[in-house]
Amino acid sequence: MRRSLTALMIVVGILGAACSSAAAPTIPCGIPTACGAPVPSPVGATINANGTVSKASAQATVSGTVSCGVPATVTLTGTLSEAVKHGTASAPFSASVPCSWSGGTWSATVSSTSGEPFAGSTGQVMLIGTSSDAFPGQQATTTASGSVKLSLGR
Repeated sequence: MRRSLTALMIVVGILGAACSSAAAPTIPCGIPTACGAPVPSPVGATINANGTVSKASAQATVSGTVSCGVPATVTLTGTLSEAVKHGTASAPFSASVPCSWSGGTWSATVSSTSGEPFAGSTGQVMLIGTSSDAFPGQQATTTASGSVKLSLGR
């Protein structure tokens, strides 16, 4: 009986150490940790430094990439704003992006909702990306922001 109790204490000690270990969050999504809860998959997003503005419609197009630890759909929400001659042109956008092991690309074409049209100078993009894992309640989030040179197109 004493040996069985000692073995049980060792196993409990090992599992307890794994639950408090700093290494536990590096386990890929979907693999339960010693504590029993899967770790969410990481997600990332970038913004391309160059975008366009259509001369004819004043619509702006911005783009970038997403990355994820496992294939998933990344939902992006963001805002494009640009200081223009008589104020600020700005518009919200959203995109649902399939993300494979090699990542994915996103693009958004928007019309200003602020009353001032996009004009073709330097704009600012701010975005939030979320990705839900196959396990209920597991969600990863990322943010990105950056300047975008909006070039006038046709």
